[in-house]
Amino acid sequence: MLDIAELFRENDTLNTKLSDLAQGFIGSGAGEQTAYRSELYLQSFKTFLENPLFGIYGPLGSEFNAEVGEHSGWLDLMAYYGLFGALPLFIGVFLNFKKNLSFYSGHPFLPFLLIAQTAFVVFGFINPVIYIYQLGFVLFMIAPTIPFLPYAFSRSKVLQGRRNQ
Repeated sequence: MLDIAELFRENDTLNTKLSDLAQGFIGSGAGEQTAYRSELYLQSFKTFLENPLFGIYGPLGSEFNAEVGEHSGWLDLMAYYGLFGALPLFIGVFLNFKKNLSFYSGHPFLPFLLIAQTAFVVFGFINPVIYIYQLGFVLFMIAPTIPFLPYAFSRSKVLQGRRNQ
């Protein structure tokens, strides 16, 4: 892994990330970036535990003396809004997944939708940028309509409808 990192010595960003990853695999401890990210996750979780019901934006929390790690979308959401704010969103996500699972069972599109849903949940833990905005929009608005696209653009159905008028 260090050899691969050395291939990217011209690109400081890639070199640093690959070297950091290699340090974790070699066993010489977590690299600086990995340890820092772990600390960000832990900070969000600690803040959530200090304000579990309403979060730091709730009536009992204090956003001025609380720190959120800003690195895990789901943990950050729980730290900001607590269970009363995050739980309805989590229930909505779960119900959407359940609805899609029952609606698309037996359809060839189902494995792709399950992969997208799994990616949505995983990205929510590891990246705060794409967990809800871009991926969430695609997952909840675009992906469920994909199996119907052939019917929407089927020329024979359109022509058939015009002939019946």
